[in-house]
Amino acid sequence: MFLAIGSEFCRAGLHGYKAKEIRRETDKVFRGYVYTRLRQCKSDLSLIQEMLVDYDIRESWEQMDRLMALLDRVSERINHADYGYSGFFDAVKVEERELDRLYDFDVRILEDVEAFHKEVLELKEKMERGNLKDVYQDVFKLRRVLDDVDKKFNERKEHMLGFR
Repeated sequence: MFLAIGSEFCRAGLHGYKAKEIRRETDKVFRGYVYTRLRQCKSDLSLIQEMLVDYDIRESWEQMDRLMALLDRVSERINHADYGYSGFFDAVKVEERELDRLYDFDVRILEDVEAFHKEVLELKEKMERGNLKDVYQDVFKLRRVLDDVDKKFNERKEHMLGFR
């Protein structure tokens, strides 16, 4: 009887361990995807930066430099962030329900990154058409949008710490 109970316990423990490992890998892949999307934004922003120089729109250069620095900082923080839960055998555990809430939180971050990328593409297309009106304001707006992504990612960490 002890062997049967122990066997069931091991199977349940192994299943829980595998499920958490899958969650851990999913979190890593998800953050990798968000990082890749942000790197694509950087590529498009580099083209915008070149156009700012080519069109000699000097008043936007400093703003663009700040945006690019923020983008580097945010993308690297996301790429190297902690996993979304504590390890299976750690003293502190994160419940499955909390992991689901964290996943929903991450989806909202991805939606914000996608919205940021859309605005980057819109500015790029606008400038490619030769429409240079309000470029400074457009670049500043992009900085605010990315700053919101950064703040939300900070909230993710606070969200995770609330579980501990």
